Amino acid sequence: MVQIADAIRDGAEGFFKTQYGSVSMAILLAVVILCIYLFGGSTTPQQESSGLGRSTSAYIIVASFLLGALCSGIAGYAGMWVSVRANVRVSSAAREALQVATRAGGLSALIVVGMAAIGIAVLYATFYVWLGVDSPGSMKVTDLPLLLVGYGFGASVALFAQLGGGIYTKAADVGVDLVGKVEQGIPEDDPRNPAVIITDLDEVEADVRRLRLELKQTMEMYSNACKEALTAKHMLSAYVYIS
Repeated sequence: MVQIADAIRDGAEGFFKTQYGSVSMAILLAVVILCIYLFGGSTTPQQESSGLGRSTSAYIIVASFLLGALCSGIAGYAGMWVSVRANVRVSSAAREALQVATRAGGLSALIVVGMAAIGIAVLYATFYVWLGVDSPGSMKVTDLPLLLVGYGFGASVALFAQLGGGIYTKAADVGVDLVGKVEQGIPEDDPRNPAVIITDLDEVEADVRRLRLELKQTMEMYSNACKEALTAKHMLSAYVYIS
């Protein structure tokens, strides 16, 4: 059991490194496009009224984007790291399976919620102090949510994880059927079949990490929608959107 669990863990970590190596290239490209758009665009009326220049707003949004991407990546890795280590413990401790599974799920859930809350809180506190919010001649605190748009875009790294995980899922299923059973004649659920390890890794990828990334991204979307609605004093719009 330990040997198989180690193989699944190594495969999960290897896949994570490979996938996020490719995702990081996409993030860099998105940052370049975002910089070109922000530095080349015009300031909004809200930015002009708050006294922020175009370059300052661009730097803030790009920094928020990078922080959102970082928090999303950490949340995905944390879910994978916890799950591959908790699965074997749940299997080997059947009497305590419910308690171990609940603690493992609670830990990864707290990390997901915590990364979303910490990221937004850090940005709020940083912008509040750095920009001197509510001081004479500065922007109002109700305008702060306008600067957090980049954080939500950065959290959309979950989309890359979903796409990559879906491709990996189908590749693993086809490999199990064709190579393991058809070509080599190894039973489908035999641990000697390397494709079985890949299938178990696929379960971790599809059901654990991507689910946590989707949860984090959804939380931030709802949070941004509420902040925008509260800023504009449209409580009814926020209620309808969330419903």
